[in-house]
Amino acid sequence: MTGTARVVVIGGGIMGASVLYHLARAGWADAVLLECGELASGSTWHAAGNTAQFNTSLNLSADALDADCWGNEAVWAGDRIGGITTSGGYGHCLGQSLAVAYVDADLATAGTPLVVEVLGERRPARVLAEPPFDPENLRPRC
Repeated sequence: MTGTARVVVIGGGIMGASVLYHLARAGWADAVLLECGELASGSTWHAAGNTAQFNTSLNLSADALDADCWGNEAVWAGDRIGGITTSGGYGHCLGQSLAVAYVDADLATAGTPLVVEVLGERRPARVLAEPPFDPENLRPRC
């Protein structure tokens, strides 16, 4: 083990553990998680009843014209609300509007067409197969 890491995740709750898991799946071997107590023993443990067991967190690409998702936007599947965004913004290096959302498990297939409501307007969106990520840092910087 070295004394340095490319990424240091602080906190071993559900968010920190999830971030480290997804970094490892993306091939980042030089990431470490720091936790002062036991994993999932802090606020994650206290809020166990609030954990979304039946929803899946995923990445969306939205056809935004002049506004991007910020979080808490409805995600529509046909005539029903199938999820909600947690965050979003414009990926300048990717040239597309992106969002992270919790959606019903039956909607979590890559390529699934959805609609995101941004500032009262419904915009087409698609479920991405992989996080929009550049682990080798090959894309040009903006």
